[in-house]
Amino acid sequence: MGSQKGIAALAGSAVALALGLSASPAAAQDSRFGQRDELILSVERIFGFQNQKFDDDGGSYEATGFHPLYWAGLGLFSVSSSGLSFGALLGATRFEYDLGGSDEEVSATVLQLRPRIGYGGTEKEGRFGYWVRVGPGALFAFSEDDSQQAFSVGGEGYVVLFPAPHVGILVGPHADFHLAGSGDGDPYYRTYGLTAGIMGEFY
Repeated sequence: MGSQKGIAALAGSAVALALGLSASPAAAQDSRFGQRDELILSVERIFGFQNQKFDDDGGSYEATGFHPLYWAGLGLFSVSSSGLSFGALLGATRFEYDLGGSDEEVSATVLQLRPRIGYGGTEKEGRFGYWVRVGPGALFAFSEDDSQQAFSVGGEGYVVLFPAPHVGILVGPHADFHLAGSGDGDPYYRTYGLTAGIMGEFY
């Protein structure tokens, strides 16, 4: 389900972009993540092991495994020299599926937005760091017949590994806990798991 090919292509593009940063003039600077003003572009929640559950009056949809059912992992963040970060994760998933017992095909689009505030830093050798973030989340599901919204609160706690200057690998837990739902079917959304991603630093 979902557009896994599109996700894979996006992840590949992010990897290539992040690796290209190590050859940029910024790589010559000595300051580290959490100690300078910069922008972070990340791709998250693609690799890892996680559980996602979406319920409404029409049924329950749950997935546990190495790929997300609803993808929401493209991030843009501003990080200050004090270590504080502000930004958001954004994602979109497109579904096409057959209704049980009929030949009718149904399509739906799911959009997710997760604003985040966080704090991060790096040990003095610059090889390992951390990044902790919290904030609200919103899921919007649209189909031809109805629309739904589910709201949550959650966060991520990452260990950051730096294999090259200004390229970080993110590894750690994440979770989103349901707060409220609105729209058709009284929707409910929850997710948690361990995940990995990649980030690139710009400044």
